[in-house]
Amino acid sequence: MEITLTADGDVRVADDGTGLPTEHGCQSDDPPLKTELTVLGGGARPVAWRSLSGGCFGMGLAAVSALSSRLTADVRRDGARWVLEYERGVAVAPPAHT
Repeated sequence: MEITLTADGDVRVADDGTGLPTEHGCQSDDPPLKTELTVLGGGARPVAWRSLSGGCFGMGLAAVSALSSRLTADVRRDGARWVLEYERGVAVAPPAHT
């Protein structure tokens, strides 16, 4: 994991780990990554997600998103790229997939 503090006050986090699933979840039409960035709460999640969720009860990413004036998740996996953008935990555009 690499954390960079930029001159304009932004924080950039790069993580080359296993990552969160980007394909649609079994209980929702939304990709699991979108759910992790927007759902605050310690509700039950699929077992495969538990080792990938950050923070207490998997609230880490959603809390960071909710508290961030701007958050961009840029995920590159299996030759594809997903970009999700949020302001204070609210999507500013639909997820982009290329």
